[in-house]
Amino acid sequence: MQNGKTRDRCMTKPGIVLIRLLVLFTLVALVMLAGGCKSEPSPQPEIAPDPFTVVWGPERDHVVTFSGNSAGHVAGRTSEFNLRLDNNSFESWKGEYIVQLLDSDGIVMEIARDTFEVPAGLEPEIVIPVEFSSRLHGPYGLSLYIPEREAQSIQTIWVGGKRTEDVRQWPSISTHPWLWPESAEFTEENSRQLAEEFVKNSPTFEFDGIEDSLELVETLYPDIEDAWSFVFHFNSRHAGYGDRTGQMLAQVITPHEVVITVEKGMVKSAVMDEKWDMLRQETLLEIE
Repeated sequence: MQNGKTRDRCMTKPGIVLIRLLVLFTLVALVMLAGGCKSEPSPQPEIAPDPFTVVWGPERDHVVTFSGNSAGHVAGRTSEFNLRLDNNSFESWKGEYIVQLLDSDGIVMEIARDTFEVPAGLEPEIVIPVEFSSRLHGPYGLSLYIPEREAQSIQTIWVGGKRTEDVRQWPSISTHPWLWPESAEFTEENSRQLAEEFVKNSPTFEFDGIEDSLELVETLYPDIEDAWSFVFHFNSRHAGYGDRTGQMLAQVITPHEVVITVEKGMVKSAVMDEKWDMLRQETLLEIE
């Protein structure tokens, strides 16, 4: 009897081991199944870069080209902008460039400030890196200012997602605190000069505007303190608006009418031919 009992207990050991193995395999299968059912986090959608290019002074001795992306910038990552200085003259070109990030109240950060000297016949390209801090989110104005030319270009860029919200006007040269005292007098003459410079530095006029054709034809007086509206006429060598580099264009003299409203030393609105918004560089229909 004792031998029989021992034999029965020994015979049950393989069964116990088999059961334990089955339980173990089952647990492993359940864990793997549960892990496989977990949904992977969906990747963040890539934001289209939406490249821009601003050209100052085509067909002149000194040509400035500023380019980069107006969208696709992410806080904490480095973005790059490119500044090309084309010296078509027979003398060395010296100057200074200042790149800043603006919001509607003023300067958010200074991205770059440096001097340059371009020998005759050369066109060096300067890469300007910038890392946007985590506190930046939304639309900002990317300002390029060259004091030697007294010219400024402001391009709207987006840090994070590009939305459809209205973008307010960015500070202009006249409102930069390190260029003009806050107590500067707002006069009609100063505002007219600001409006005229705005037209001259606009992409449409820079691209193919006929400089001798620019004239002030009328001054309007809105019922607003320290505000004036100036009506300019000028001709372009081609039809269309903005920087049309690379486009097939017919050479046809095209007249333009521009209405620039300046309030307290800032360009508040700028409309060309009642259809082109010179501040946002897009048609008024797109804004509506």
